[in-house]
Amino acid sequence: MPVLQEILAIYRNEPSKFEAINKLLFEAVQNHWLVDLKERYIRELSSGGLLKPTERYLDRRTRRCITSLASNKKDVAKINDIAYQEGIDFKAQQEDARTKVYADLGSTDGKTLNDSAKAYQRWFENNRDLQGWVHEILNASVPHGLHEASIPKGFTPTKGNSPTIWQYVDFYQAKVRLELGERRKILPSDKVDADTYACSPYYNVLVTQDKRFRETIKLVVGDSFELKDFKDFMQMLGVHLRA
Repeated sequence: MPVLQEILAIYRNEPSKFEAINKLLFEAVQNHWLVDLKERYIRELSSGGLLKPTERYLDRRTRRCITSLASNKKDVAKINDIAYQEGIDFKAQQEDARTKVYADLGSTDGKTLNDSAKAYQRWFENNRDLQGWVHEILNASVPHGLHEASIPKGFTPTKGNSPTIWQYVDFYQAKVRLELGERRKILPSDKVDADTYACSPYYNVLVTQDKRFRETIKLVVGDSFELKDFKDFMQMLGVHLRA
């Protein structure tokens, strides 16, 4: 779904390119569309971890709806507007996350913090509360569709029982570390990157040419997939590209 979102964004400036890539995507994915991020981690809580193939994909009716939306110009424009606002909201959330990082490092306003790349690197490697941030998101989701009964009393989230949201927060914190420690800009498109990475428990290979995305992924340890650029992926499939 995050890939489709990026493809839909092409429509405004390059409609002919959009149509070609959109068609290729639907032909490649067929019926293997993962359920969206929030629905996925709700199901993972119920099942106790990684979803079975029969639980992880969208049903036929929803797939047909998505196919219809992606082929209607007015719907594509509306989806792009919604996605843009979500990106802006995500950017604001990352700004708020800075306050949490400052607190973890013992600074209340950020002004007394040793504002160096090493300080943020130490936070990311030694002091970040990954489990706490995951638990906070799960609790915040209760009034928005996640029933309280879905979270057992005393529940402790782990990468095993909450793989989607764990990967999402892991990547999110890596983005914060780069933005603070290396003065990286926060972009609305960062949300698509985070959503894409949150799908990683369900794929074996991730192919991307995006330098920012690759740099963030390399900060996160313990990935269960191979990271490839397009050329390497084609070679892996036995396709030799012309120089």
